[in-house]
Amino acid sequence: MANTDIPVTQSWALIERFTETMQQAALEHEWPHVLELATQRHKYLMAHFDKFPVGPDNAEFYHQHLHAMLTGEQQLQAITTEARKAVMRDSLVSSRNHRAVGAYLAN
Repeated sequence: MANTDIPVTQSWALIERFTETMQQAALEHEWPHVLELATQRHKYLMAHFDKFPVGPDNAEFYHQHLHAMLTGEQQLQAITTEARKAVMRDSLVSSRNHRAVGAYLAN
């Protein structure tokens, strides 16, 4: 969780590393690892905002960094959408092949 002795920038850097690691795992189709990292990142985010709530003193910091985080989330979502489409295509091909084999064996 968020270390009480570190500044907001270092705490946020850890969140960014979680996001980068999640994206890399998604690119490698390591979905269980992506889910594990997402759970850990969520817990860390909650602890981070408990320690460093948004306020006038850090509003600009969060404006910049939350935008970057949301951009990273969009990239991660694009990776997962493409992976889902690939699985659906592969499933459709497999289903067609299975039906073709079944039709061939029935004759």
